[in-house]
Amino acid sequence: MTFRSDLYEYLKADVGLSALVGNKIYPMFAADSEVSAPYIVYNVIFSAPVYHMEPVGTNNESVMTRVNIQFDVWGETSESAINIQAAMDAALSGFSGQMNSGTYVRRVFKRGQIDTYEASSDGTNEPEYKIMLDYEFWYNA
Repeated sequence: MTFRSDLYEYLKADVGLSALVGNKIYPMFAADSEVSAPYIVYNVIFSAPVYHMEPVGTNNESVMTRVNIQFDVWGETSESAINIQAAMDAALSGFSGQMNSGTYVRRVFKRGQIDTYEASSDGTNEPEYKIMLDYEFWYNA
């Protein structure tokens, strides 16, 4: 499996997140007409190999990967979005270990968040609440 597929499976399996969003976790985009809040969309915003002179990790690799991912958390209310954001923090911030059954993650760092809202895409005047979360992952390639 790849890091991206391991991340997806890890998030879907998290009890705290699944209680709030079910299986509505989408890589790259969610079709507005087919999805209603609450849900999560995530995108890789930066990825680069990090080379080492000395082997690191469980298999003595000489390269790790650093990847920054933006998660857009959508809630029906501001409280709903905040609850999903807290569940994301619990699942990811400071995580180190095997993700799903594949990728070994050295560490996950939360880099920031922005709270916002947008007009509803369904034509109503109800706002949709969004929290944008940035996390940095370091894992063995």
